[in-house]
Amino acid sequence: MVRTSEWHLAVQRELMRRGIGKALVERGLRQSGAALLIAETDGENAGFYRRIGCVVQSLGEKYPGVERFLCELRPYFSRAAVEGDFEVIARWPQSRQEAFFLFPSGSWPLDGNQLLEKARSRHFPTLLLDATGEPAAYANCYENEGQLWLGNVVVNPVFRGKGAAQALMLELCRLARERNGAQELHLICHNLNTRALLLYSGLGWEPYGVKRMQGPEGLPLAGIRMRRRLRAGMGL
Repeated sequence: MVRTSEWHLAVQRELMRRGIGKALVERGLRQSGAALLIAETDGENAGFYRRIGCVVQSLGEKYPGVERFLCELRPYFSRAAVEGDFEVIARWPQSRQEAFFLFPSGSWPLDGNQLLEKARSRHFPTLLLDATGEPAAYANCYENEGQLWLGNVVVNPVFRGKGAAQALMLELCRLARERNGAQELHLICHNLNTRALLLYSGLGWEPYGVKRMQGPEGLPLAGIRMRRRLRAGMGL
């Protein structure tokens, strides 16, 4: 039997964007023990659900002249990645190209030792897990050009399209701000990685430059520089 509960969520307009709505959702998930949050909302509020890590899909014009959106959020939690995690993470890329997106300087096929050695020189190697403890996504941060950068981002194929990437981004943003004092976080996304570019753009990352790079076959490609300004209250 599936247990369900119904919530009604509202925040006074003058108190919006202070983390209150996110805190209410988190409290509701903790108290209910729910494994999935499903919400239906309008276009004005869809952005809120997207910012807290929901997967948001249009339901079309459900009522005359009114587009509605379905929002789904699966609770995730994080911990520091440990040595035994990296053999699992190395199996997530489904092709040589995906492995290149994850670890451009690595060799194909990837193995856990390559990722472990890289993680030892990085900040916050972070593993995201679902409510059952199943590994869902991984990333870390590194310093370059006097800035903090997001790197080695990868999502378990089982959890793609289920909000894991959004949750991971929020957690790394929190760690960067709270532990490093960073005011913004940077990343480079390859122009061939369309899915990731659309994800980052939808989560508030802004492109600001292009870096000429070399792809896995030796062909030139563009690394799109993106950044996101950090604020208090970000994270899982």
